[in-house]
Amino acid sequence: MQLRRINQACVAVLDCGPLPGDNASELLYDLDLPLRTHLDVLRDALERAATDGIYATPVPGSRALSVVDQYACAEHGMSSEQFNERHQHAVDGALQRAGIAADREDHNINATSLDSTARDPLRVPWANYPLHPMACARLIGDYAVATVETSGPVLTRLLQAAGLDARWVRLPGKADHLEQGEVIMEIHQQERLRSVALPGGLTMTPGWTLQMRRSELDRYLMELLRPGTWAAGIKHVLAARQAGQPWPHYRNEHAIWV
Repeated sequence: MQLRRINQACVAVLDCGPLPGDNASELLYDLDLPLRTHLDVLRDALERAATDGIYATPVPGSRALSVVDQYACAEHGMSSEQFNERHQHAVDGALQRAGIAADREDHNINATSLDSTARDPLRVPWANYPLHPMACARLIGDYAVATVETSGPVLTRLLQAAGLDARWVRLPGKADHLEQGEVIMEIHQQERLRSVALPGGLTMTPGWTLQMRRSELDRYLMELLRPGTWAAGIKHVLAARQAGQPWPHYRNEHAIWV
């Protein structure tokens, strides 16, 4: 079984065959784009939290990153009340600076490193992140917890500003508990052709729709992709008109993940 999956992975990389697994529609798609991230912000936040216990900061793209380091919190002798107060204050400040504090419960969506090592096989393993080995170990063992939050409406406007017609299938505030593979957003790109009038007052506009699942949104959040890089990757996939479930791969990812 393992040998078969290894052979499938080789075919996927070398010959654009289906990715290992039971779904033959999952294909690797090479983007002619460099991967650019804000992982330096995550690295700095982990270092600050290792000293202070709690640290939160805005991230470009209307995101807020918060990190809790259990070792540092214990060293500071924080009580539960002190922890909750400091954590709330730090997160609220980061959300305010990121411009996503309003209507948080209904509109915001987040991704967290907590308890995800064995539960989310679609994420890059923490050991592969370009971080200090001790920081990776703390993330793997949940001794350090990183959470990234953004606003659903703001994210929609960001994609629309990039020329992508995005709409939520599941409201952001309701997208935390999903079935595996459930679609949360659809992104439509119209063809540069005239619309066709149909009987009954209907109009058909040629185009292509990309359905986004939670794993791709998690990538934008946890891998801290730069907004322009993420939007350009989505445009590339749409322009390819590739049926099935494409897995985008940036050309220099081998230089990002260790």
